[in-house]
Amino acid sequence: MSTGPELIQSLLSGLRKVADANDISVIMEPRLLAEARELRETLSTEEPDLETCHLLGIFHWYRSLVQGLNEGREDLELAIGFFVPCFFFGVGEIPEPLLPMVADDVEPSALELVKELLRDPDSELLEDVIRLWRRMLDATPSEHPERATRLTWLARSLRARFERLREAKDLDAAIEALQEATRAVPVGHPQRPWIFSQLGIAAKLRFGLSATETELDAAISAFQIAVEISPSGDPETATENAILWMVKSPSPFIKLVELRQCKKCYRIVAEIEHVPGEQFVLSIYTTGSIPKSTDQ
Repeated sequence: MSTGPELIQSLLSGLRKVADANDISVIMEPRLLAEARELRETLSTEEPDLETCHLLGIFHWYRSLVQGLNEGREDLELAIGFFVPCFFFGVGEIPEPLLPMVADDVEPSALELVKELLRDPDSELLEDVIRLWRRMLDATPSEHPERATRLTWLARSLRARFERLREAKDLDAAIEALQEATRAVPVGHPQRPWIFSQLGIAAKLRFGLSATETELDAAISAFQIAVEISPSGDPETATENAILWMVKSPSPFIKLVELRQCKKCYRIVAEIEHVPGEQFVLSIYTTGSIPKSTDQ
């Protein structure tokens, strides 16, 4: 049995033959397939060698091209599987036609990583998370149904860096991504209210830096849309919590009386705070704050 390094050199030699002969069919030699299977057995399941994964990904990608869509399906799936850890860690170039499929397979791990970051804002993962979600976006076509969601997770990561370093450029980049996300998200998408509420939070933070009417209006508009399009009857949704958090914010958010046009917002907040709707509206008009609960 050959050693790992010997198998790698043999596969590399096979790939060089493809380039030298300008004939991709060379990759179909039975010996190379046997060596690729042998090399695959040497990989650790927990921490696979990324360069070896990349080599195997290229090998199986070439084989899938020779065989065509139907006969090459198994090799195509193997190629995508080998490229997933490479993409996750940003190692090696991945064939462009495979990028959307690889990104789809990486997404569960990317979500787990960003959620781990949000549980621990001081995590050393911050820069890695941002780079990963940028790669995810670069690999996501404009028509992809989850592009808006991925833009929002990138924005959430950038906001986390803003909250740590207080650099306005991160907040600006987050808002730019969220604005694109609100344009890209289809009507009826389950994450649409969450995306608008994230834009509202980011705009409110930028208002805290600039104190301009434009940013205040942007925050109010985004939150208002988030409430209007969110499902009713669930006071624990992220959108409704975002609305409550915004309305509870101190002056100068007294201007939130402009949300009087959004009756649903008042109803939601009144339900969560156990305050009659009329009392809530009157208090917002007069003091800019939420009245005390009527519960004892």
